[in-house]
Amino acid sequence: MVNKFPDMKNKKILIYGTGKVAEHLLMETFSDAQIVGVIDKVKFCGEKCGFPILTWDDLQSGDADVIVIAAPQKYYREIYLRIVEKCVAFGMQIYGANGENLIQYFGLGINLYQDFRYYEKNAEELGRILKRYDVISFDVFDTLIMRKTLEPTDIFDIVETRLEAAGMILKGFKAIRRQAELLSKGQNIYVIYDILQQMTGISDVWKARIIEEELQCEKDFIIGRKAVIEIYRDLVNAGKKVYLVSDMYLPADRMAEILNDVGIGGYEKIYVSCEYGVGKGNGLFEKLCEEIGNSSCIHIGDNRESDVRAAIRYGLDAYELKSAYAMLHDSNLHYVLGFTTHINDKNLAGLVISNLFNDPFALYHTSGRVGVSALGQAGVLLLGPLAIVYMSLLLEKIEREKYDGILFVARDESFFYKLYRRLMESIPDSIPAYYVYSSRKLSIRSGMDTLEDMKQALSNVYNTAEKDVLYELFGVDCSQQGIHSKKGNCGDIYYFQKEIMEHSQATRRNYAEYLKSLGLDFKKKYLLCELDGKGTSHYYLNRFFEQELDSLYMARQHYMDDFYQMKSEAVYDCWRGDCEYHSVNVNTAFIESIFSAPHPSVEDMEEGGIPVFAEEVRSEEQIKIMLKMQDAMEAFCEEYFRTMYISDKPMNRELPLHFLELFPYINYEGECKALYRGKLYDEMSQVYLDMMTGERIQQ
Repeated sequence: MVNKFPDMKNKKILIYGTGKVAEHLLMETFSDAQIVGVIDKVKFCGEKCGFPILTWDDLQSGDADVIVIAAPQKYYREIYLRIVEKCVAFGMQIYGANGENLIQYFGLGINLYQDFRYYEKNAEELGRILKRYDVISFDVFDTLIMRKTLEPTDIFDIVETRLEAAGMILKGFKAIRRQAELLSKGQNIYVIYDILQQMTGISDVWKARIIEEELQCEKDFIIGRKAVIEIYRDLVNAGKKVYLVSDMYLPADRMAEILNDVGIGGYEKIYVSCEYGVGKGNGLFEKLCEEIGNSSCIHIGDNRESDVRAAIRYGLDAYELKSAYAMLHDSNLHYVLGFTTHINDKNLAGLVISNLFNDPFALYHTSGRVGVSALGQAGVLLLGPLAIVYMSLLLEKIEREKYDGILFVARDESFFYKLYRRLMESIPDSIPAYYVYSSRKLSIRSGMDTLEDMKQALSNVYNTAEKDVLYELFGVDCSQQGIHSKKGNCGDIYYFQKEIMEHSQATRRNYAEYLKSLGLDFKKKYLLCELDGKGTSHYYLNRFFEQELDSLYMARQHYMDDFYQMKSEAVYDCWRGDCEYHSVNVNTAFIESIFSAPHPSVEDMEEGGIPVFAEEVRSEEQIKIMLKMQDAMEAFCEEYFRTMYISDKPMNRELPLHFLELFPYINYEGECKALYRGKLYDEMSQVYLDMMTGERIQQ
């Protein structure tokens, strides 16, 4: 091993690239090193110099210590920006082929990614520029239209899943499909599948079926970039000649179908690389120039090389519009890319940015700090990923274990109750769901069987000096008895034992009637779903059922594990030691405020199982904010689970945390400014919490 890599002898190494530099590294520089494999932007399978070509999906944290960029030095920065988030998430150092530690050289700050000139681009500016030209040429994919997936080839994972559902198992389809495309050397989809058929031996019938499935997937996951389409239509209506130029394996007639589905028509002609045997960089623009003669022309596209530089080489002017993926790179959200470990993560991130960055001018005057003006968009961005990971774990859990029903505890599980019913409405024999009124106050009131229960409950609740806990829970005024209510010192409660017990027993009987009225059978097995908590409701609800309730929390607060010892699972476990660093815990006030119900909290049960609700303390504005965000999140989650979620693939639970961490660092405009005024009322401690910071608000 040469001296420029003196510290690599005991490292597990990945090589990035498959060219001549990679050959030199594999065969000479690292001939006696521990090579894990090769990663490449273009090739997804095969081998290089006897080492396997891998994809990021093949890797897990710890598989490699170092990745070496096998390319000339002038390309280091470009490639570094492409892979840095993944490498940081996997815990890998990044080196150049010259032995330089590129993380030390380039760093990890957002300034690496920012294109400050792009933050000054807006639709009005582009409209004014285009008026000066006789002819306007548009790129198609990621300019006029975009996929909802994070990367174009993610479509192939969805195709594979659909094929499996139809009874055809073709493992590693994405890599095979990509290899066939490379071997076709720019020809159309039908030639690609002729090659794939030779590689796999599939029948003509299945070849035709897979082609149609891929074409259908393209249609299903394509959306128009509304701001660009509006500019496009203005040009067509103004009588400008508009052409479309695309490096693509879909023939023009198939492209026209996709464009028609999103309302794009009126163009003069589509120039597609697979029909001319050349791409934009080596002759496709020349075909356009032959067509338009001496007319002034500008080309608009997302790729700096094939759309901008190539157009300029052929004498055209050019204007860059970034793809949603590139805008993600240019924003303060870029680090989420490192946590798109699996296809479900990638599809989730893709669906988010297709909403957030559908408009190529969404970063105008932001300097990269994401801004939102619609409440629905804020809900999808910040809490949509959290809802999806939680619901995916729930679906996995009920598939793995058998339950007679699912109890969604009010009020925080209101959203998930609605979402579950929406997802299951077309599935026969799905597990029934029950929306159960509960609260810490009601649970404690109904759960005291003994004096020890009483003492333990009073020591566990949140107390305040202003309002006595005994009075708050049971209407007992102990102010004249010298009994203190500060946490850890509940005083002599023996005096009130009879009164408290009578209240508790009555509430317990009434609560049992209520639970039975829902159709619950205390002998059956249920799963209890909670958003966030220590386990108070779970602990006391358990006493009504003969079989211990299993539970699923979004965030389980492990403060009372010595007391609340119950069967539970959580997406996120929150311990005292990491509270200030855990984004779910830090943003509890925001999460609980939005995943709530439009009704007040229940605090007691009257005779006959009639719920008694507390006074509503939220403003009408806050309830409207919550419902508007929930409506958008529900539609977002339904789309994801019905079209993009692959049930046998894992999800990275860290991914939603990085969306949520953005909460205080967003520019809120328009109706989203109301989020600054949001607050959460804690009925036990009787304080208001600022939704943005989680801090107490002085009323």
